[in-house]
Amino acid sequence: MLIIFNSWISIGGGGIHTMKIAEALSKCNNVTIFIPKLGYDSAKKFLKNTYNVNTIVYSTPFEKHNHFNMYFIYFSRLIKSILLSTKSKNKYNVIISNSQLLFDLIPAIVFKIKNKSVLIVYFHHGNPCIKKEISIGNIISRTNFLISIILCKIFADLIFAINEPIKNYIVDRGINAEKVVLTNNGVDIERINSFRSYETEYEAVFLGRIDKIKGAYDLIESWKIVTKKYPFAKLCIIGGGPDQKSINIKIRENNLVNNIVLAGKISDDEKYQLMKKSKVFVYPSHQESWGIVIAEAIACGLPVIAYDLPVYRDIFYNHINTIEMLNERKMGEKIIEILENYNEFKNIADKGKKFIIKFDWRNIQRHELRHIEGIV
Repeated sequence: MLIIFNSWISIGGGGIHTMKIAEALSKCNNVTIFIPKLGYDSAKKFLKNTYNVNTIVYSTPFEKHNHFNMYFIYFSRLIKSILLSTKSKNKYNVIISNSQLLFDLIPAIVFKIKNKSVLIVYFHHGNPCIKKEISIGNIISRTNFLISIILCKIFADLIFAINEPIKNYIVDRGINAEKVVLTNNGVDIERINSFRSYETEYEAVFLGRIDKIKGAYDLIESWKIVTKKYPFAKLCIIGGGPDQKSINIKIRENNLVNNIVLAGKISDDEKYQLMKKSKVFVYPSHQESWGIVIAEAIACGLPVIAYDLPVYRDIFYNHINTIEMLNERKMGEKIIEILENYNEFKNIADKGKKFIIKFDWRNIQRHELRHIEGIV
């Protein structure tokens, strides 16, 4: 089996999902992951600890220079991976595209054609999750999504859609509904439970990419409101991203240096420990296709505050606290409300720990393997 993995491996999302499925497949199959060097560097520890997984690692000269635009880097990966796929002499009976993004999908199609093999595609995000304003990024994303649908109509044998809106969207646009299986992201419940509860160090914690879309700037504005009520309240921000320097400047400008700790990119073990040292999980993301970090926070027993994205209602029901979109003041006020009535909200959060068990990665693996075995 060959998994095409040209996209970044990040804290959450499709990267973790694909690695978990590779882990499950490797128990009975030889699995090869086709991956760029930057992705390999991020996943190295996982790959070395996973039995029966081989890697084909490649790089492009542009990835060594941070000043190159990511679209340019992805385009260079697409060209390089297509060239490598046409030259490959290895035989694979199953090809898995990590996502519907063209730099994952097109090389996967080339391998499928060469090997006359089965093609499985993951739709982790897409048009239903893209904001409606006009921008170059959105135009590229929409175009990518529509081309992906056309290609998947022709070449895909099985598609996993990460949420109901994506499934409905691609079926409405002509993909055979029998090919599309609804799935979920997951949480490593056993690993999270292996960490005990710690003495509280932070009133709140955020985990995610530091940029506008994930709500990093909203987070600072909301925390200003919290510190007016609680001058010594501390927020821990876990993760890295393109706006990290700007956020650092914003923290200093708002005199929040003593109230906000930037933990940066850390290991899973470290992030679970920090989450269990916190009272509340705050996640003001503007758009999501699922929300792995929210599931992890629920599994840690934290009350969760997030913007009211429709996808959360379908997945988490009433197990998180939501407020109207982009209302930084209300988010700050909601954090204060939870801190003032903490025992009440904590009891509700503890019930969420039982609910989230259904998203254990082992359950997701079993569900998807049944469908993969059904077409192989």
